[in-house]
Amino acid sequence: MMPGIQPGSPARPPSEVRFIDVHVEPWSEGQKVRVHVELTPFTEPPTLDVAIVDAEGHEIASTSIIEIALRKLVFTMHLHGQPAQARYTLQARIIYPSMEPVDQAQVPFELPAST
Repeated sequence: MMPGIQPGSPARPPSEVRFIDVHVEPWSEGQKVRVHVELTPFTEPPTLDVAIVDAEGHEIASTSIIEIALRKLVFTMHLHGQPAQARYTLQARIIYPSMEPVDQAQVPFELPAST
């Protein structure tokens, strides 16, 4: 849980929406990751932009979820091609139209060793 934010807090206007939790669960086969996201309550549905980048900053996968209706999301992202390395970073942003991102998170993670 991110510091200073309580999950039961009242709904917030767009400029105050924040991540409560963002974490990644790599699948054992090394080609997919499960992404867990929890946001503060919101008065207007935000857009969630998520990208996975390698150690050199090259984008491996990305998705946008437009006007999300739920505060807690779990989704799977596929890593394109055979992963050549074990270390990646998930980058997530909460966005509203005509605003800069209102919150951002970066979560480093490692894929399991290939067998």
